[in-house]
Amino acid sequence: MIELLDRREVPIQPVEERDQDIDAVVPVHLGIAALTTEIKQGGLDVAAARATVVDTYNADIDAYLMYLSEQDYPIGQFRNYEEFNSDWVLDAEPSDSGTEFLKLTWNEDGQVHALRHDAIPVPYQNRHDEHGNFYIPEVWEQKRIFPLVYRRVTDPVFLFMPPEKMLQYGVERPELNGIIVDPVGGVAEVLGTSFDSDYLDSVAKALVLRNYGIAYMNQLAANVEVETSV
Repeated sequence: MIELLDRREVPIQPVEERDQDIDAVVPVHLGIAALTTEIKQGGLDVAAARATVVDTYNADIDAYLMYLSEQDYPIGQFRNYEEFNSDWVLDAEPSDSGTEFLKLTWNEDGQVHALRHDAIPVPYQNRHDEHGNFYIPEVWEQKRIFPLVYRRVTDPVFLFMPPEKMLQYGVERPELNGIIVDPVGGVAEVLGTSFDSDYLDSVAKALVLRNYGIAYMNQLAANVEVETSV
């Protein structure tokens, strides 16, 4: 079994050109991408994933609302999103985007949001902070602020992963815009695939779909064999 994906490694990323709407993104481990279609479509226990999403969403939204309160930001827009609503329905169905993975759906009071696998590779990036450290969850938490990363449409997707773990989620492509992992130079970029949502108008909605996608990936992780040397 591969190392699980930590949701703290996948920050929420509002997009500037979309008036800070959010495209929930979940990276796909290379080993998971290589699984058979049968495993990809049969390896999700929706009830277990829902239980995980309930716990992680409630923890994440509590942290975000506390951050907003400390910064004196209004929180009225999060009314009805303070905790996971028992009427919200998580489900899954065969993909309609031409990939072997399931499409994940969240029915929010009759409005259905979806998270789909996109087979077109996207660049993932991590860089040194002002102290010469790569952003990882522990470094970000020391800053005591909620992990939001504002980016442009054309920017790489930012991950709070150490470079060696990023290489499990994508490949280097030095001939393509210099996509390389260079710990000494302070940059790590790989090209990989992801699950993506449509643009969402709130952090709360992005948290639900991101956490559901991560729960799906972590269930599939049990099916990935890890090569060991002797």
